[in-house]
Amino acid sequence: MPKVSPVLCLLAALAPAPALAAESGQGARLLLDSRTRLESLEQDGPDALALTTRLRLGVQTPTYAGLTGLIEAEGVGVLIDNYADGVRPRPRYATIPDAEILELNRAQVTWAPGPAGEATIGRQRLAFDNQRFIGAVGWRQNEQTFDAVKLLARPVAGVTVNYGYAWRVNRSFGRDHPQGVWRGDIHMLNAEKAWRTGKLTGYAYLLDIDEAPAQSSATVGVRLVGSRPMASGYSATWELEYARQSDWGNAPADYSLDYILASVGMKTQTSNLDLVLERFEGNGRQAFQTPLGTTHGFQGWSDVIGATPAEGLSDLYLRGSKRFDLGRPVKLTGEVHEFRDDSGDDEFGRELDLSLGAPIAKGTNVEVGLGYFDSATPVYPDATRTWLSLEYRY
Repeated sequence: MPKVSPVLCLLAALAPAPALAAESGQGARLLLDSRTRLESLEQDGPDALALTTRLRLGVQTPTYAGLTGLIEAEGVGVLIDNYADGVRPRPRYATIPDAEILELNRAQVTWAPGPAGEATIGRQRLAFDNQRFIGAVGWRQNEQTFDAVKLLARPVAGVTVNYGYAWRVNRSFGRDHPQGVWRGDIHMLNAEKAWRTGKLTGYAYLLDIDEAPAQSSATVGVRLVGSRPMASGYSATWELEYARQSDWGNAPADYSLDYILASVGMKTQTSNLDLVLERFEGNGRQAFQTPLGTTHGFQGWSDVIGATPAEGLSDLYLRGSKRFDLGRPVKLTGEVHEFRDDSGDDEFGRELDLSLGAPIAKGTNVEVGLGYFDSATPVYPDATRTWLSLEYRY
């Protein structure tokens, strides 16, 4: 019999929320975001199959004297639990880190006295740039949030400065996981300026984490993203980034390592194609890490390669997407990866990723996806991750 949990019963009870959303208004905004996903993982060793449903339900208050409040609950329920969630020891199954949970997802107050700046305090979602270093880990059912203060300033035209200080990270694994909550002193500074050649961003992320000293680090970098129109509706695109990471706070080892990203591509209104090289340096004992970012959207959708191996990581990949009009818009997305160590000498494996997504009604989208990893080393298994998801957002 499938597992029926108290959390799942609560989610079912909240199913009429779209009707409530339609009736809400009068200044307050109802927040509603749900996703049901069937996810399969087949690999060398144990496999896994999970059918989970996620609901976020909250309200954002009207703005008064520049102040806006927001509170949001999140629940993840389980329909098919033939998987290990990272909390319960289930050696028969592979891990799909979507644990059942009911929690306060966000609770924040924002003060925006004018267009020149704003301040937000409380439990909140933080996402800087492309979320490679600081993000919400949004592909998992339980997103990552921060107990933090965030300040935004626009001192002059075209310049935006963000500063955040977080004392707690509510990770996507959930609070019952041994590493589900991180505490410490986390400083995040990100400043961007628009230029003719693109958007230039400088950043510094200082992480001093009590529960994971090995992830404490100081990362300082610069990033340039831009595009230029060409003939026949095409545009050239580019993305360049360099960062240096070293030990910080309670880190147990001394190190200093590089990160490099280089991407060139072409795009139209309905398609894009990019060739990308991303390289994380490693010294055999320590490697450049991104513990508060996301890996799913970068290091392959199979999620076989998560933390950077000690030998470092070089990821050369081709990514592209195309939108079709088949009576409704349909988007096909694909990536092909080759993973090696940072020197390029030792191959870790190759990966093929494909997804097809389409809206089926207002606010409702369906997606089917595949991540196939073909290993070239005993360190990583062959793996195939597939999923079918239905998402509604009001």
